[in-house]
Amino acid sequence: MFDVDCRVWGIQSRTHHLDLGFSPKVASPAGETVEHQFLNVGIATHPSELLDLAAEKGVRIRVG
Repeated sequence: MFDVDCRVWGIQSRTHHLDLGFSPKVASPAGETVEHQFLNVGIATHPSELLDLAAEKGVRIRVG
């Protein structure tokens, strides 16, 4: 995850799929089908956690 100045604010580590509670029917040439609706939310690890891990493993990172 980056901001408009290209600073790293997090690294996506997982995704939650939240059911929106409705499933409209959609017509197609093969017939009608139910389209389940979800909101996909990315969960990120904070950069400080990544820096701590790198330091623990002896990896040098240039910051700034």
